[in-house]
Amino acid sequence: MLKQIINQEQEAEATENADASDKKGGEGKNESKSKGSSASLTGNKNILSNDVEIKGKLRFSRDLFIDGRIEGEVNSEGDLTGGENAHIIGDIKTRSVVVFGKVQGNITVTDRCELKQKAELNGDVTASKLAIEEGAVFMGSSTVGGGEGKNESKSKGSSGSLTGSKNSLSNDVEIKGKLRFSRDLFIDGRIEGEVNSEGDLTVGENAQIIGDIKTRSVVVFGKVHGNITVTDRCELKQKAELNGDVTASKLAIEEGAVFLGSSTVRGGEGKNRPKSKGSPSSSASITGNKNILPNDGGDSSPGEDHQS
Repeated sequence: MLKQIINQEQEAEATENADASDKKGGEGKNESKSKGSSASLTGNKNILSNDVEIKGKLRFSRDLFIDGRIEGEVNSEGDLTGGENAHIIGDIKTRSVVVFGKVQGNITVTDRCELKQKAELNGDVTASKLAIEEGAVFMGSSTVGGGEGKNESKSKGSSGSLTGSKNSLSNDVEIKGKLRFSRDLFIDGRIEGEVNSEGDLTVGENAQIIGDIKTRSVVVFGKVHGNITVTDRCELKQKAELNGDVTASKLAIEEGAVFLGSSTVRGGEGKNRPKSKGSPSSSASITGNKNILPNDGGDSSPGEDHQS
C-alpha cells in the first residue's frame, strides 16, 4: 500500500514538471514570435524633444508633445503640450493646449487652454476654458466661453519636461518647411522640406518626404523624393521608394526596394540595384516608442553595400 502511494506521488510530481515545462516552452515560443522587424508606430504618440527645430507649418490630428522650437503655424484637431523648453513663434489652433514654455502668437482652442507656472504667452487666447497658474506671464487679451477678460487660476500642475528625449511623429503629422534635430527621429507622416540632423532618421512605411535629407544615417521603409546625404549608413528596406541620389559611407538596398537615382558610396559613383533578398516578413511597423520610437530591427537580411 505504501509503495502504491509513493508511486502515485511520483507520477503526480512528474505530471506537474511536464506541465511546467510545457508552459515554459510556450512562453519561449511567444517571445520568439513577438520578435521581428516592424515599422508602424504603435500608440500613435507624437513627441518632439528639445533638439528639434521646425520652420514652417505643422499639422497633426492626434496629440503632440513639443519641447523644441517651432516658427510657423500649428494646426490640429488634437491636443498640444508645449514643454518647458518649447518656444513656439506662430499661431496655434488646436482642440486644447497646455503651455509650460513660451508662445509668441495667438492661441485658438475649442476646449481648454492652460498656462502653467513658468509659461510665457505673448498673444491673445480664444478658448472655452482658460486656466492661468500663479507665476505665468500672459500679455494679451482673452475670450473665454463667449466672455472677454483676464482669467487666473492658482492651481499647480504637472511638470512639462520630456523624459527620454525621444522624437516620434506618427502618420497624422504633416510638416511644410525645414526640420532640424540633433538626436534620433522616427517619422511616419509627411514632410515637404529639408531634413537636417547629426542624428539618425527612420522613415516609416507610411512616411513621405519630399525634400533633401542630410543626417548621420537613414533607414527608409516609406517614400523619399529628394537626395539623401549621410555620413554613415543608408538603408532602403523592402518596400522603400527613393527618387533621388545617395551619398553615403555604406548603402544597403533590399530586394523589392525602388531606387531611381545614382549613388556615391565611399567615394565611388554608380548605379545601384537591389541584390540581396529581404525577409518576406520584413515590415515597417514600430512597436513601442523610439524618438518615442522605432522598433528594434527585424530579421530581414540587409542588402549588400554598393560601390563602384
